[in-house]
Amino acid sequence: MIMKKIATFILFVAGFFLFASNADAAECTATSTSSCVVSTSFSFSNTTDGINGSITISTGGTLTLLNGYSVGATSFLLTGGTMVVATGASLKPGTTTVYMLDADSDGYPASTTTKYFESAAGRRSVSDLTSLSTADCYDSSANAKPGQTTYYADDRGDESYDYNCDSATTKRRLSCTSPVCSACSVTCDYIDASGEGTACGTTGINAGYASATRNNDEYGNCVSCTGSGTTTTTMECR
Repeated sequence: MIMKKIATFILFVAGFFLFASNADAAECTATSTSSCVVSTSFSFSNTTDGINGSITISTGGTLTLLNGYSVGATSFLLTGGTMVVATGASLKPGTTTVYMLDADSDGYPASTTTKYFESAAGRRSVSDLTSLSTADCYDSSANAKPGQTTYYADDRGDESYDYNCDSATTKRRLSCTSPVCSACSVTCDYIDASGEGTACGTTGINAGYASATRNNDEYGNCVSCTGSGTTTTTMECR
């Protein structure tokens, strides 16, 4: 791969005041979305990549563009650093917005390695995403996303109940014993005798102790709780 070093390269797009605005910019990383600075050594990880802002290469810093890579930014500013541009690499100054595909608008991209310089249906600005490094597991439902804590009685749209993207299905109700004093006024959920409960989205006896009674001693202190009855519910999962 043939490299050509650009020792003195200053490209202005935003004008004089861009220097001042970048003075406090953070170090460029793989998840940078806005103006950043290269003070050591940095190379983008995706063949199409960039930020919604300017890239400043300061003294001692080196920005490397690999063969076949295309990097966009509003401007590239050399203030004593170095740019190493491989044959086949291209700079895209004047790029104001970099996009990733997030069709369900839940903040997680369908792919963490694919970016675009043009807007299109389903694409969102990288600055609007919750994460650039964590991919969505199902980009057709905003409820299905990494870290989801809510359980659902209906599948997410593809017959799967993996709403939190952990590659597993977790039922909402766990096993529990008879109610204790502190829980006498609430329902105590439990899995049926098999320990599994009904299948996700199906209805059956999944909860017990629909009512509970607090048994006090003569001084009003709770000594036990008793309960009976079962409740038919629809199993929720995530």
